[in-house]
Amino acid sequence: MDFKQFYKELIFSVDDSINTLFMAKQGDTKSRGFYVTLTQNKIVIPVTNETMTFYALKPDDTRVYVNAIQDGDKFRIDLTNQVFAVPGDVNCELTLRGNNGEVISSKTFQMKVDKYLAEDSIVSEDERGVIDDSLELITEYMPRLELIDLDLLEGYQSAVSDLQDVRIHEGSSKPNDTRFWYDGTDNAEVVRK
Repeated sequence: MDFKQFYKELIFSVDDSINTLFMAKQGDTKSRGFYVTLTQNKIVIPVTNETMTFYALKPDDTRVYVNAIQDGDKFRIDLTNQVFAVPGDVNCELTLRGNNGEVISSKTFQMKVDKYLAEDSIVSEDERGVIDDSLELITEYMPRLELIDLDLLEGYQSAVSDLQDVRIHEGSSKPNDTRFWYDGTDNAEVVRK
C-alpha cells in the first residue's frame, strides 16, 4: 500500500529557516516522509539537476541519511524506520547541492519521535470478570475443601483421644491402668501396646 499521502509538505526556502516541529512515532514504517518544494524570494524553483540529502542525529547519537528523489518539480524524501528507531528529539538537516556537488543551502529542523507503547503491552480485561470467575471457583470447591477439613479434623480428634489416657510405665509386665508401657529389659526403646 502506498502511504505517501501521509507525507508532510515542507518549504525549503534558500532565504528562510524551517520553523516547524514534525511529529512521528517510534517504529513508523513507510508512512513518514516529505515533499520538499524549493523557493527563493518566495518564488517556487522547480527541481532540475540539484540533489538533496536528509540527515538526522537521533537521541542515541547515531546518524542516518536519506537521499531525496526528484518527484516532478519537488523532492521526495522517503524516511526509513531507522529515523524513528529511538524515541526523543531528532535533529534533522536538509542539504541542497548543485549539479557539481556544491552546497547551495542547508536547513535544520526538529522532529519529535514519541515512544511506541504497544510493545510489551498486555491485554487489558475487565477485572470484574476475573473476580467473578475466581468467586465461582471458590463457590464450587469450598464444599469439597470443607469435607477434607472435616476428615482431617476427625483423624486428629481420634489420635488425640487415643493419647489422652496414655501414661507410660517402665517395667516388663503390662500395668492395668494404661494401654502403653515401656519395657526396658530388652535394651530397646519401644513403647508397647
